[in-house]
Amino acid sequence: MFTHIADRDDTPHNASVTSQDGSGATIASNSISTMGESAEWLSERLLESLAKYAHDSWSTYMRYFLLNCGNTAPDGTLTIPASYLAALWKQINTPYAELSAKEQDSDRIEAERMLQIILAQSAHAMEHT
Repeated sequence: MFTHIADRDDTPHNASVTSQDGSGATIASNSISTMGESAEWLSERLLESLAKYAHDSWSTYMRYFLLNCGNTAPDGTLTIPASYLAALWKQINTPYAELSAKEQDSDRIEAERMLQIILAQSAHAMEHT
């Protein structure tokens, strides 16, 4: 996990990232300065890609939720079983570090999908510099 950006001036080319364990891991941010205007293009493209992912993820969950969480009355009112609602609130109020291994794995899968988007957009930007 990266926690600190050091040695920064007004441009991103001098950024280095120190890992949480203090190992001083450095990401390939030096290449960002060679992109010039491509950095702005990357930010916009990345933002749109991540926003699309966020919407797709949300809509997939909401579809699951609405189809599986309870009973729909003739007037369209959805009744959520108390046990399911309690489980949702428990998960909402549980910090990541205290989630079960299965729940953490699920969150890691989501994070990995986001990371794949970031890496793919970064690679694409690098190819076009």
